[in-house]
Amino acid sequence: MDRGIEKIIKTDRLAQEEIKRAREEAEAINRQTREKIKKLLIERDHYLQRLREEELKEVISKAEKQAQEIKKNSQAYVAELKSSWKARKKIILAGIIDQILKV
Repeated sequence: MDRGIEKIIKTDRLAQEEIKRAREEAEAINRQTREKIKKLLIERDHYLQRLREEELKEVISKAEKQAQEIKKNSQAYVAELKSSWKARKKIILAGIIDQILKV
């Protein structure tokens, strides 16, 4: 009977040791998994940051092109206004000179 009890106790100890090893292995796997998840999240954040930077660069580039186009158009418009003003001045001056000469 003592042998049976000793055998049960020994089997119980072995089972407890096996359970302890299994828990340690599971904890190690969980730690590794958490570390991998952290690394993946960091990589994802870096990727998203690069993507945002690229999108911002693209938006800035488009805005700069639009600004250049607007500047070019406004310069052309100002030049057109100046030339039409010069033409009006010449017409006005010609009218004044004509009036002076008629007198």
